[in-house]
Amino acid sequence: SAYDLSGNHQIMVLDTETNTSVVRAERGEFPVWSRDGTTIFYLEMEPSNESARIRAVGREQGEAMTIAESRFPRCPGSCLPRTAFDYTP
Repeated sequence: SAYDLSGNHQIMVLDTETNTSVVRAERGEFPVWSRDGTTIFYLEMEPSNESARIRAVGREQGEAMTIAESRFPRCPGSCLPRTAFDYTP
């Protein structure tokens, strides 16, 4: 995951041989690769409408799809997850 210039998290895939990257999701944090390396699962949080989604997108192509969605967690102080699956409903 990487920050864009406006401070939002993006999901990017970096080709280490060519040193080029491609954005696979405009908003997302805590990426986790599938075991076969073809899919990236990530957390997309929208505090404005109080939801958190686990999404999946292909490594090289395809549109992101929602795997699970739940209400945005309410915690005292900070409760950042360690992985996207910490928010699985």
